This record gives sequence, C-alpha cells and structure tokens, in this order.
Amino acid sequence: MLNTTLVNAGDDAFLPRLRLRFPSNLHYIKVLDAEEKYVSCDISEENKTIVGMDCSVGNLYFSSGAKVNISFLLDVNQSSSAGDISISINTSGDNYENEDLLHDNSATLMLPLRYGVDVSVHGFVTPTSFVFGDQEPTPVDCYTETFNYTYKVVNIGPSKSLNTEVEIDIPKILSPYPYRLLHIADFQVSV
Repeated sequence: MLNTTLVNAGDDAFLPRLRLRFPSNLHYIKVLDAEEKYVSCDISEENKTIVGMDCSVGNLYFSSGAKVNISFLLDVNQSSSAGDISISINTSGDNYENEDLLHDNSATLMLPLRYGVDVSVHGFVTPTSFVFGDQEPTPVDCYTETFNYTYKVVNIGPSKSLNTEVEIDIPKILSPYPYRLLHIADFQVSV
C-alpha cells in the first residue's frame, strides 16, 4: 500500500491532478475510499517498463489549506527480481502557479523489494537407531552399517528462493569416544 498526503499550501487549485509513474512489475488495484475522497484514476502504460496513472482529486477545485490522505493499493508481480522500485509522484492543477513554488509538487520514492520466502529443511535417516560405544568383549572385526540420510528443502513462500545455500552438518565422532562414527561414501542432489 502506498499512502500519500496531498496538501494545498497555496491558492485554490482548479482541476487538481495527481500523477504516478512506477515500474510495470507493480500492479495498481484500487484507491481506498476513492468515492469519499473524490479520487478517480486512469491507467496509461507509457512503455513496457513504466506504467503511468493519472488521478483527478476532489471535484472541480481543491481549496486553499485543504489536505487529503490517499491510499493506493498496489501489488508486486511474483516473478519480480529483488531490488529498488522507484515511484514518482507529481501534482498539478489547471491554474497558474509561480515557477519558484513548483519544487514541492513532486517526489520520488525508492522502495526496497525483497523476496518473500519460507524455506524449511526436513530430514530422515534409515535405519532410525543403532548401538554405539564400548562393548565387552571387544570384537576383532569392525561392524559397519550403512545409513541413508534424506533431506528435503522446501520453499512455501510467495517468491522464488534464488541463490539459496543449505549447509547440513553430520558428526564424524561423538564425545567422549575417539572412534570415527561416520564416513560419507556418496551423496546425490536432485531438483
């Protein structure tokens, strides 16, 4: 949601307009309470990367000292890449305005776009238990057992989990025993 406040610090403004420009990976949904605030917006796509939105604010004029809060409901395309999104806002009217007073009629916002991920790791091992430790009498032959560890990495978030690294530690020994517990013979990765 983009919350804006439009303030008329000068004379009455005739046919006030608010113009927004934002990248095409943002989608305009609606203006909240548009009827109560007399806000009407038209979408115009300027090119394939920039979307323009022209809004009329109020009836025919916006009186001196008037203030209105306008909330734009926007959505981000789920295939968007992370980075900064630039939104430009400009306001104008049909009456004459001194050139020296136009500096506060526009603003540019840089909004950080981050990934929405929810990554979890689930692990399984077979067999589920084994006997370990000193046994009397000590056997001459070493008994080996093969274990199968399976890990599943799942992202249930709304965005792609790009450049994700998973580190899984498997102990080689268990204290206080000096014996080597595991030796990784093979591993496989599938996507």
